Amino acid sequence: NEYFKIIDPNTLYTYSKLLDLGQEIKKAWNYQGFMIDPYNSLMIDKSQLRGISKHDYDYEASSAFRVFCKTNNVTLLLCMHAATEALRKLHPSNHEYAGHPVAPWGSDAEGGGKHINRSDSFLVMHRYTQHPTDWMYSMVHIRKIKDMDTNGRPTGIDSPIMMRSVPNNVGFTINGENMLHKTLGEI
Repeated sequence: NEYFKIIDPNTLYTYSKLLDLGQEIKKAWNYQGFMIDPYNSLMIDKSQLRGISKHDYDYEASSAFRVFCKTNNVTLLLCMHAATEALRKLHPSNHEYAGHPVAPWGSDAEGGGKHINRSDSFLVMHRYTQHPTDWMYSMVHIRKIKDMDTNGRPTGIDSPIMMRSVPNNVGFTINGENMLHKTLGEI
C-alpha cells in the first residue's frame, strides 16, 4: 500500500475516465508511474467514437496519455497484447527456438504500429513458456527509445535483456545478479 494503489479491476473505465481518476489520485498522492494493464480491457467511449474510426480513437487516446504524462510528470506504462497474427509467427526449424513463438515487434501490438509511433519507448516482454529449459526467462526486447541522449538504445534483434526468475518467483536475476539486493547506484 505504500508503493502501489490498485484501481478496482471490477469497474470498467474508458481511457478518459481512467485518466480523470488518475488526475484525482495525483492530487492526493504524488505518484510517478501509472500502469494500464491491458489497454484492450478499457471500454470504448461510443459517444466519442461517433464520426471517427477506432484507429483515430486510439490515436486520440495516445495523445491524451502523452498530455497526461507531461502535465503530471508521470510515466505511463500501457500494457498490450500481441495481435492474433503475431501469435502465430514461429521460429524456423534452423533457429535455436525452432517452433516457438517469435517475440513480437511494435507493429504486432493489437491495433498495429500506431502505438509504437506514439510512444517515447516501446518494450516487448516475451517468454518461451513451453521451452524445456528457458521457460524461466523473461526476455525484454527494447524496440524503441525516442531520447537516446541518456545512452539508452534498442536491444539487438536477437539480444534481449534476459531476466531469469528466482526460485519461487520472488524476483529476477540479470546476468546472474539478483536485482533485489542492488541499489540504484549499483545497477
